[in-house]
Amino acid sequence: MNQHLSYREIGRRLNVSYSSISRELKHQTINGIYESNVAQRRAQHRRHCAVKNRISQKTIDYIEFGLALKWNPEQISA
Repeated sequence: MNQHLSYREIGRRLNVSYSSISRELKHQTINGIYESNVAQRRAQHRRHCAVKNRISQKTIDYIEFGLALKWNPEQISA
């Protein structure tokens, strides 16, 4: 951020929405400083704690089996 670019300019350069830049900086800035390594660690932690990582492989296999047979969600969850 040393170049003092606008969110729109940063977004243009990274090919992402300026609102994504704004949100990222709003949520990941600590005491006015953006630390990319801290933001990356937080993102990895969120991914690790995601619900999909808490579902057993057996359950995932069963769901995929049901989907392959074109079962509806009620049939899969029964």
